[in-house]
Amino acid sequence: MRPTTHSPLPAIPGHLRRSPFTAIRRGSSGVIERRRVDEGATSAGEIMADGAILIDIQWNNWTHTLFPSPAHVKEYFQHYPGKLIHIKFLKQTEAVISADDLRSELKDYFEVFLEELPRWRSVKFWAPYVPRECFVGKIFLAARSLEHVVLEGPASFDIPATSHLMSQCWSNCLSLRTFELMSKTRDTVGSMIISPRNYLPLDNITALQLRNKLSIFECSEVLYRAQNLVECLFSNITGSDSVLSPIRCRSLEKMELAVNLDDFDSLNPVQFGSLFESVRAPKLHHLKMGNNHHWDDDHNSFMTFIKRSKCNLEALELDQIKITGPQLHDILFSSRSLRILKVHGSASQNPQPFTHSIMWDLTKSPANSSLLCPLLEMFSINDTAFKDLPDGMVSKMLVGRIGDLKMVWLRFNHLATVHQSIDVTKLRTIASNPRVLNAIVDDSTASLREWDHMVRELSRKPNVI
Repeated sequence: MRPTTHSPLPAIPGHLRRSPFTAIRRGSSGVIERRRVDEGATSAGEIMADGAILIDIQWNNWTHTLFPSPAHVKEYFQHYPGKLIHIKFLKQTEAVISADDLRSELKDYFEVFLEELPRWRSVKFWAPYVPRECFVGKIFLAARSLEHVVLEGPASFDIPATSHLMSQCWSNCLSLRTFELMSKTRDTVGSMIISPRNYLPLDNITALQLRNKLSIFECSEVLYRAQNLVECLFSNITGSDSVLSPIRCRSLEKMELAVNLDDFDSLNPVQFGSLFESVRAPKLHHLKMGNNHHWDDDHNSFMTFIKRSKCNLEALELDQIKITGPQLHDILFSSRSLRILKVHGSASQNPQPFTHSIMWDLTKSPANSSLLCPLLEMFSINDTAFKDLPDGMVSKMLVGRIGDLKMVWLRFNHLATVHQSIDVTKLRTIASNPRVLNAIVDDSTASLREWDHMVRELSRKPNVI
């Protein structure tokens, strides 16, 4: 994984320096533009804080070339023969030519990369850039130091097929811990590779993110075979079918499940229930679920899963889950260790899951002898889930927990009339003094990132009951 800081570079060897030159091009206005391009001012890579080399291939808009070149990458590798390597070669968004046009140069890059396979520590590749001819029929030395793999691609691309193509690079890699297949959107195509075990290194990985389409059965197969998984994300689940049973996830601490957008509200629903009926996860403490409009079919299986696993659920995040008030109450009542609660309701649901009764049971009061979520430290609700509640009820609950809460995020659209409510006015007043409570009232991407960051930070701290 790429560290966030790096140490100063050593002196650049003379044979790696390139002479500066003046690039000339005609701009969009027709004016001739000139820029001094000093490619010799920096080396082909960086020395990172962990002592490894980082090679980050980028597109140069002035020279219309990728840099550093394959030749300079190779020379840089040779200059530091004892160092491990991080490689980042992701989509060149500014490039004016396609991967097919770059095919010859891509082949040159990957031949250089593969010569140093035993030194790989982490790789991040744009899947369409991976040339098939560099892998078919080839035998490679073991990637004995590889720890982290990311393959990204567009929705129309079969990323699992690329993973399968490259699988011999990490098939016997004992050091590999994290693996990610990342599609830019959720409306991805299905893969020609049927079984995940054919394209995923499941034996030793501890963190897995799969954003390609997977059926419930394929998800269960991953959980069955990846016995060392600590974190697992399936964000593009499609189709319901039978699963392997039983599945004991002895190390799993965090799991995220989200339905493929095509199946979000279809007549042939994706049902998490069959997965919940088979899985046991005694260490699970963080569960995130999204895009399930058929929770009625899954609720009983989920409650059985929680009770059978005997896990202490500390974080529950529900986004676009059509869950009723009584069902939400069941979950909160049985999850006394919850510290993080996020419920972002679906606009198509009526009524919403947050009822007057639930908010009363969440409110600290001498008259409330059955307080839900007594350990709550983070809370988020969106304007949709909020709309059935009496004005002022949410802020009353939150104000009563000041001193316990670390963060509150009301994900409200700035244009919504609800922003004139008592709740929002009170929360904005509190937000003006962050020493009292970190309260956010908006629906920005930045707020989502801050929420996710706080969830990660809080998850690292032990829950003391």
